[in-house]
Amino acid sequence: MRDRVLDEVGRLLSLSRDEVDETKSLVAMGVDSLLASRLRNALAEALEVTIAIGDLLSSTPVGELADQLATSTGTHTH
Repeated sequence: MRDRVLDEVGRLLSLSRDEVDETKSLVAMGVDSLLASRLRNALAEALEVTIAIGDLLSSTPVGELADQLATSTGTHTH
């Protein structure tokens, strides 16, 4: 789950997976409400998860966010 979330973030921001800093929040990486909406839709489609825009725009690091999604869906993070 973690890798798939980070892959989606990278795709959305036109970054390679290695360029996605999982210690930064999405906002710190330049995600605004429009990009957060696109990410939410991509995650919903690819991973069948539901996440609030507010969670994506929080100060939570993207790696931790991926872990939270994995925990809520009962999947492994790696």
